[in-house]
Amino acid sequence: KWQIVREDCAWCISFLSVFCLLIPLIKSIHEYIRNPIIITQTMCFCSACVIIILKTLILRWHRKKFQILVDEMEEFMENCCEYEKQVLQSYVDKCWIQHVIISFMNYFASISMIISPFVIPNQKMPTPAVYPFSIESGIPMYITFIHQ
Repeated sequence: KWQIVREDCAWCISFLSVFCLLIPLIKSIHEYIRNPIIITQTMCFCSACVIIILKTLILRWHRKKFQILVDEMEEFMENCCEYEKQVLQSYVDKCWIQHVIISFMNYFASISMIISPFVIPNQKMPTPAVYPFSIESGIPMYITFIHQ
């Protein structure tokens, strides 16, 4: 039972974190409407936030169905014959390179976003989000940087 409570708390914190990033990103669209590069970057971040929110909501609403699916898959793997395992392994062998490449690209994009304020001189934060408070220095700047 405590594991479910822990997972629910982690889900709520993650959901709120993404939502609290989406709002300043939307506000930055109005702020930087004349700068097409920042607008494009902001729209990419906004779309990523919306996708994360939608996926987490869908998975949350259908949690029991997905758990049943996972349980059935585990049961199948325990009870399948050697030939079925070979067929599944052949599918894994065909797709593992694509999975590794996509994972590498995601990690590379994330790392690029995180280190961009250290490389680009006039960029202080990873995203161009506009907050209703000053993030120029001090604790709010560090908290905002970690949050982004």
